[in-house]
Amino acid sequence: GTVTLSLLPGTATKALDYGLTVIPPAGSPYATRCTPVGVTVGGAATAPVSLLTVMLERRPVLAGTVTNAAGAPVGNVAVTATAGPLSIDGCDNTPAVSSSTHADDYGNFLLPLDPGTYQLDYDPPAGSAAPRLTELAVTIPAGFGQISQPVKLPPAGLVQGTVYAHDGSPLSSATIRIFEVRCTIQAGDCSGPMRTPPWLRAQTATDAHGTFRAVVPILGAAN
Repeated sequence: GTVTLSLLPGTATKALDYGLTVIPPAGSPYATRCTPVGVTVGGAATAPVSLLTVMLERRPVLAGTVTNAAGAPVGNVAVTATAGPLSIDGCDNTPAVSSSTHADDYGNFLLPLDPGTYQLDYDPPAGSAAPRLTELAVTIPAGFGQISQPVKLPPAGLVQGTVYAHDGSPLSSATIRIFEVRCTIQAGDCSGPMRTPPWLRAQTATDAHGTFRAVVPILGAAN
């Protein structure tokens, strides 16, 4: 846990104060930590300056079980937590660390996260009969050891079809993505800085015959 930093010194009459930010990697049990003043470096300093010891708190752990609409567990689901743009308390311009994991065969998952607000995406494995799910603005508060997050995937519908090339031949290995549009022309949020992005509802690829099958949430039943 020891680190060596090369820092610019201050002038001969005025030292520089540096703040420290420690950002553990995604999946680490330890949380991001900022200190407003970590070390003072004088202009005439020639010897290494001893930095303070930074004690890291443990990250809250998001714990849950992924089930389908009928309540049966869905295994091997990819769980992705994408941090929002807000900075961590006490850390200027330092957002929480995004992270991801996979649920086990019984749908159980554990995901250590910095306190903050996240978008959570749940992607069942290829061939699953369950659709993916996106949850917005999930808040992870500070000071909690484990946070329960039961996840119930919405009822599923099936979209299937065939993709053809310009000459009418079936097109294999074409990527198919299906989005749900969430903006409206009336609200004026379909473009520009206030644009409301669509949700990715399914992704698949065509087979050797150009055909594809995609599991999507039934409209009106998803979050």
